[in-house]
Amino acid sequence: MVGPVLMLIGLARLSAVAGALLLNLEAPFTILLAVLLFGEHLGGRAGLAALFVVAAHCCSASSRAAGCRSAGRARARRRGARPGASTTT
Repeated sequence: MVGPVLMLIGLARLSAVAGALLLNLEAPFTILLAVLLFGEHLGGRAGLAALFVVAAHCCSASSRAAGCRSAGRARARRRGARPGASTTT
């Protein structure tokens, strides 16, 4: 009962995108715990599925980070400021 409550507290502190990305990793993490802690057998299909989920997460997270950086540069160019320069006064 403690696990779901802690998960909800943690998700409340994240953005929707970060929360969705982390929830997608719930299945691979559960598989990893089952194999390491309980000695469950990991079949080929389940291992491949977990690998695909982790690979999709990595691609999504890296493209999101790249998109955020390029969006910031575009906003800076529209304002006439140098990208990466502080705009606070």
